[in-house]
Amino acid sequence: MLTGDRVPLENGVVPELLRGQEILISGRKPDWALHGAALDFLHKAAYVTGDGRWIGYRQRTTNDTTSSAWAVVSGRTKSSPQAADDLIGKWTVNRLPESAWHARHSGLPRSDSFYFAGFRSAADGTGDYILLDGYNGASRNPYHTFAILELRLAGRTVLRGAGEGQGYLNQVLTRADGMVAPAVAMDAALRYCDVVGRTPLLWPRCRTRRSATGDAALVQRIGQYALIVDDLTFRTTARTWRSRRSGNPTGCAGTKQGQGFSVPGRTAKSVAAFICPCDPVPAKIQGGSATLTWRGAVRASERRRSSR
Repeated sequence: MLTGDRVPLENGVVPELLRGQEILISGRKPDWALHGAALDFLHKAAYVTGDGRWIGYRQRTTNDTTSSAWAVVSGRTKSSPQAADDLIGKWTVNRLPESAWHARHSGLPRSDSFYFAGFRSAADGTGDYILLDGYNGASRNPYHTFAILELRLAGRTVLRGAGEGQGYLNQVLTRADGMVAPAVAMDAALRYCDVVGRTPLLWPRCRTRRSATGDAALVQRIGQYALIVDDLTFRTTARTWRSRRSGNPTGCAGTKQGQGFSVPGRTAKSVAAFICPCDPVPAKIQGGSATLTWRGAVRASERRRSSR
């Protein structure tokens, strides 16, 4: 900013870093990704890019926006607050750079390796939003790889967001004869993502689980429903295998049949969504976390699919 060097902006480094931040911005109010954003970061992004979206993001924070410094930056950008319309209706993927991919030693192709991916049907919180995690950074957060950090339908958050510290539980955990694998999966591969009409599709894979290889498919019809299909190929034979799909539906309650969960709407008696398994497996709610659990005997190389 002080020297006027535009090379990082022109070669795509700065836009790529800023786009990664934008994927995390869900459009909700308050928005955890903006609540924790430093004001000088948003000031600099607006000044360097001259893009009005950063003015819009700045105004959506919970911080004071009346400072004189912000007035100066806003004047220099010569633009008014704008919505990030170029993110609407498509998948945006934050992929690993080559140096990070080499350091991970994941065995996955670089083209499939990613930090996180997002989809949205609106720039604000009124539409659908999906945020998927691609790797475990081994930080303070709970174990998470291959997790749906947030899922929103028609403006209603069905699975809780990452900023609430809950979205990391929206994943599959397995046990074989009561034992968990000695090493956990740290990386997932994004094999395919696209949007067909009003239906975003995504197919990731978690190949580094010791006890099973896990594929999944996420198909979401905008504003209507989301279908999640887990496809496990077992690497070991076990008399008692347990596959548990954990999650954190917002304010969920068990259904009368005990086969799923209802997510409350904006009024006391309304229901925003139902979460139910396509296979008859027991559902349980405990401590704000919901689980769908399958138990049975399996053989090595056997495959099992479950959907919800």
